[in-house]
Amino acid sequence: MINVSILIPCRDEEKILASSYNKVKKIMDSLKTDYEIIIEQDGSTDKTLEIMEEIRKKDSRVRTFSFKEGKGLGWAWNFMFSKAKGQKIIMTDADMSVNPKIFPKLLKELEKNDIVIASRYKGEDKKIPMNRFLASRIYYALNRLLFGLKVKDSQSGFQAFKKEVVKSIELKSKGFEVNLELLVKAKKKRFVIKEIPVYYEHRDESKFSVLKHGPKTLLNTLKLFIEVNK
Repeated sequence: MINVSILIPCRDEEKILASSYNKVKKIMDSLKTDYEIIIEQDGSTDKTLEIMEEIRKKDSRVRTFSFKEGKGLGWAWNFMFSKAKGQKIIMTDADMSVNPKIFPKLLKELEKNDIVIASRYKGEDKKIPMNRFLASRIYYALNRLLFGLKVKDSQSGFQAFKKEVVKSIELKSKGFEVNLELLVKAKKKRFVIKEIPVYYEHRDESKFSVLKHGPKTLLNTLKLFIEVNK
């Protein structure tokens, strides 16, 4: 039986994917547990797919899925959750802006909680650009007002879940707001959510842009509020 599934959604990550995979493999091998790594890409225009397949051929623990059109982060989360075989699931950004050395702690905390979030804003604030920091604090205040959600980093790309959590929640989001949707619906079902502080290294090539994606994420957040309060 597979104990842990590591899920890595990616797009145009040819420069870092191999390195990120090696970091994850090193940590997971040290834990002496049955695990799998699922890598999913959609809409890549570089050599991400080639690198994925090279990794898969070398490592029987790796499963890959590829789609030509960009379907969005929310779609990717939903798809990967449906494929995960592990009893515990870790979702991680491909850039490893949070060091995967945090994985053992995430899994340990998952023994007492249903969802564990590696939070950039728990404790001391890290090296995050001011525009991202201010936008995230406004979003936190909004989420607390609308949903009573006290999670400081709802948009963290590094989260761990018990399998029953993702199997019991229907996700409809296609974009970056999928993180929030999952947490809001998990809270409504009374799953226990915990944040733990992590060191975060900002990456300038981050796929999320406040100006480009912020307005749509905000609109979809309001739609989520309407949905969960029907």
